[in-house]
Amino acid sequence: MRVLAGRRTALAALLVLVAPLLGGAAGVRVTLAATAPAAAPAAPATVDQSSSDKLSVVREAFDALYGGFEAPLRSDVLLGDAWDGVNMALSNAGLSTLSAPALTGDVGSDWRAFADAYRAAVGTAVSSGKATAADLAYGAINQMANARNNCHTAFLPPDVNASASGSERHQLTTDVGFIAGRQNNLVYRVYPESPAEKAGLRPGDILLSSNGQGDPGIRRRIFRANAGQPVNVTVQRPGVNGPVALTIVPDETVLPFIRTQVLPGGIGVIQWDDFTEGAGMVDAIRRAIADFQQQGVVGWVLDLRTSPGGDAHTMAAVASLFMPQGLIATSIDRGGARVPTMADPAQTLPVQLPMVVLIENYSASAADILPGALQDNHRAYIIGETSAGCIGSAILHTLSDGSGLQVEVEHVLIGNDQLDLNGAGITPDETIVWTPEALAAGDDPQMDRAVQVLLAQAGR
Repeated sequence: MRVLAGRRTALAALLVLVAPLLGGAAGVRVTLAATAPAAAPAAPATVDQSSSDKLSVVREAFDALYGGFEAPLRSDVLLGDAWDGVNMALSNAGLSTLSAPALTGDVGSDWRAFADAYRAAVGTAVSSGKATAADLAYGAINQMANARNNCHTAFLPPDVNASASGSERHQLTTDVGFIAGRQNNLVYRVYPESPAEKAGLRPGDILLSSNGQGDPGIRRRIFRANAGQPVNVTVQRPGVNGPVALTIVPDETVLPFIRTQVLPGGIGVIQWDDFTEGAGMVDAIRRAIADFQQQGVVGWVLDLRTSPGGDAHTMAAVASLFMPQGLIATSIDRGGARVPTMADPAQTLPVQLPMVVLIENYSASAADILPGALQDNHRAYIIGETSAGCIGSAILHTLSDGSGLQVEVEHVLIGNDQLDLNGAGITPDETIVWTPEALAAGDDPQMDRAVQVLLAQAGR
């Protein structure tokens, strides 16, 4: 969906609340209050940064997981997963898999055994001409992350990490202007005047191919294209026999922090995807509310249906706008230490109106926590579908070759009731499904119901 400038230095860490669920900026963000740096693992500290076999990058990833993952890990388990990833890379290249090194649970000897076996595997792969050191290194790191079975722990190749690291800066950026689900390729939003809208893409379309290829990679090829570089896309459109061919030409633009509208009856809607770092997004919401007030708005809708999450501090600041007191969330680190995030009454808007929050299956991380806290504090009525349940706090490490590793470092409980909803999600007060057919027809039963609820509360 977008490519952002900027990259952090090697092993820089950013605390985020984002889940890689939507096919936008290949999606990773982060969760709650700032934490101390991850404890250094009890392992040899020296890695050979001059080596071309990328073993040093694997080591950086191992250190980040071994020393920082929210549940302590054994070195033999973690490096066993890494070796599985090496063998997957060899197999994908058409090469024979290799016997695993002997791992005992002693971190020092385990690393030496893995390193020796890894160097031999790289030698075999490179001499064959069928695989590179990067293939094996990224296979190892990816499997160390995937084996955690944790939605906040993921490996990001260099091109993906370049846009995921740091904040959404809302400066000139390359954008195509739509959001599609990673798991189903369903187009949920097409923004007005965007390259996608100009190409004829519609909500309810299902992506079939990009530049002549299907999955894996349909969304990546679209979202990573350079400005002015046409991408040929085919979609399945409800009611149309056969695929529809489109050409999307990404453009450079400055993305808004939020999008707003006032619906008939005086209902103000604020929609956003990313909880972006810094004060810009919260200031934009304040300005929108002030503008709504001048227009005589009687209720607010926060639309988080395509939000994968974002910055934890921004999430807490947005919650504080609408709730003057109460516990937003509690972070628990691997040592059991608890850090509460409380609403800040100094930030609360002076005028409060009835509010509905819209969520669905792709509302994740910060977009899980915010509606959960507002619901638990009896501040908002929730409509839609159960949220993603990807609830935790992560640190995004940029590795020395520009790739990235997001690692969950804290467990998060929601609201005053300390709700543990990771893997379960937020249950709406009223369940209404936004179907592909409704998307294609331009209908929005969730928003229609939100307006109905708010107008009833306003006595209209």
